Amino acid sequence: MELPEFRDFIDNVMDKFYKTEADLLDYRTNNETNRMIHELNISFHIGYIILCKLKHCDELKDYKVDAEYNKHGDDIKMSDGKMVRPDIIIHKRGTDDNNFAWIEIKKPGDNAAIEEDRERLRCVTQPGSGFNYNFGALIIVGKTPNDRKIEFYQDGELKCSLCLVSSQ
Repeated sequence: MELPEFRDFIDNVMDKFYKTEADLLDYRTNNETNRMIHELNISFHIGYIILCKLKHCDELKDYKVDAEYNKHGDDIKMSDGKMVRPDIIIHKRGTDDNNFAWIEIKKPGDNAAIEEDRERLRCVTQPGSGFNYNFGALIIVGKTPNDRKIEFYQDGELKCSLCLVSSQ
């Protein structure tokens, strides 16, 4: 799969997410704090949609979808001396030969965490990094499909950044 196909794959996943799970993002103002459902719950639902779509993709049907997966072969995933856990990965467990995609999910507004994820995606997609992920994606989940933003990484760099409008 090449980057345009991966971009379309993620676009379709997010269309499905907004069609089926939009109520997760319908948060209300509590006094002075805006609260959206926790990122882990959003990641779970996006990961589940990815898993369902993989079953219909011949090229990726033997891959696994994991959340918060902290293994790197037999070791713990480490970057800059710290343990790292991707929100979602598409890979074959137990080997770094078939790491397809590392996906980070963020809610808007947490700029420091978003920048940290960008740096991590540059690292894990960098050839020779030891992680060997073909693709990385940072999905900033907005309250509506029109508010979402997706950045795609390959070969250690940002390849494209899209503000996608759902095809509902």
